[in-house]
Amino acid sequence: MVVGLAIETTHLDKVTTTGWALVFYGTVIQFCVAYVSWFAALARLPASVAAIGTMAVPVIGVVASAIALSEPLGPGQIAALVFTLAAVVLATRS
Repeated sequence: MVVGLAIETTHLDKVTTTGWALVFYGTVIQFCVAYVSWFAALARLPASVAAIGTMAVPVIGVVASAIALSEPLGPGQIAALVFTLAAVVLATRS
């Protein structure tokens, strides 16, 4: 963000109150929720098991964008999701 502000032409006066609220939500609120969730998982699980859960993050992101933003899911994306979930399953078994 800092590099973008330095090299791009910024029109911060054009950002609405809703826009600033969304920037705050996306940077502060989600960041805090992610760290609190991560440390809660570490407190309850061994670190190796909690780390396995991070492999599911791309799957959740792709599925959420497909649902919320109507992003297309092609055969390549679906295959990648299946392989990622298979890796999570294999990692939890060993």
